[in-house]
Amino acid sequence: MKLREKEAAVRFLATDSVSRSTFEVDWRRDLATWQYEEMSMRPDMILQFAHHLAARLARERGHPVAVRALVFASLNAGSPRPLVDQSVDLSTRSRTLLPADWIMR
Repeated sequence: MKLREKEAAVRFLATDSVSRSTFEVDWRRDLATWQYEEMSMRPDMILQFAHHLAARLARERGHPVAVRALVFASLNAGSPRPLVDQSVDLSTRSRTLLPADWIMR
């Protein structure tokens, strides 16, 4: 018996530290569809993927890149609500078991 239904969608935005330009990062380069679907509902996996993107983009560009996530989640067919604070550069946040201030309540 399924007790809950959760759906989510995530978009990753990167901001180049030199040019200050912001662009959307296509997750398809790094993840399979099933991996994206699993990650999109789990803040800890979103953070881990943001760290991966920041490292890859920094290698490619030769300088740091900030990574933010636009995540909207729906529980039990309710209206979508933000899951992650979209103003936070996730590449600067550590993975920890402590409460995360970038996860919306």
